[in-house]
Amino acid sequence: MSYTETKSGQNDIGQDLPDFPSGPLESYRNKSSFNWKEMVKFLDGEEIFAFKLKVYKALENDPLFARQPGEDVSLERQREINFQRCKQLFKYNFLTVQEVMENPFKMSALSECLGMYDWSLSGKYFLNTGVSCHIQHFKIM
Repeated sequence: MSYTETKSGQNDIGQDLPDFPSGPLESYRNKSSFNWKEMVKFLDGEEIFAFKLKVYKALENDPLFARQPGEDVSLERQREINFQRCKQLFKYNFLTVQEVMENPFKMSALSECLGMYDWSLSGKYFLNTGVSCHIQHFKIM
């Protein structure tokens, strides 16, 4: 049974995606002619959707990635926290080389997920990923 499949055998992406909170756009959402949750599934595909969900849940549940609204942090402290977060991402090991070879879209999905959180973190992570790949390549030689 896939992550979106219910006991009845029908896919239910609504379990994984919460509804938007009530607000000024709610009346427009109610008038829409399509289900936005099905559109997300259609655009990303089940594998990428499940991967993004895994990344988002990991970031949500990790206290290191928690932020406070209106948080005012010095530049030095931001850099320090970003470094710690980047180290944590390497511990999570969201993507292996094998996974990237099987589905290269996972790399852009991870970049998108990290970018939605913090683009500087995404840049730092992927720059270090590229450097570590080159180091491993030279060790083989």
